[in-house]
Amino acid sequence: MIVTCINKGRIKNLTEDKKYKVVRKVEGKHQDSHIRYSGFYVINDAGIERHYSSKRFLDVLEWREKKLNELGL
Repeated sequence: MIVTCINKGRIKNLTEDKKYKVVRKVEGKHQDSHIRYSGFYVINDAGIERHYSSKRFLDVLEWREKKLNELGL
């Protein structure tokens, strides 16, 4: 699966609008609060496999649709 970073926040080794290959996906519930979470392990810009929240990324097709809407196409 290929995803595009849409919000790097304060993370130094991600680039907004850059595509990343998902190495593996994780989902679950936090033990005490039972709040659901999901995340991706991707190879970041430093070449290191790291876990990031899935909220930082969009699927390539979703990202493409978002960009087309921004351009008014």
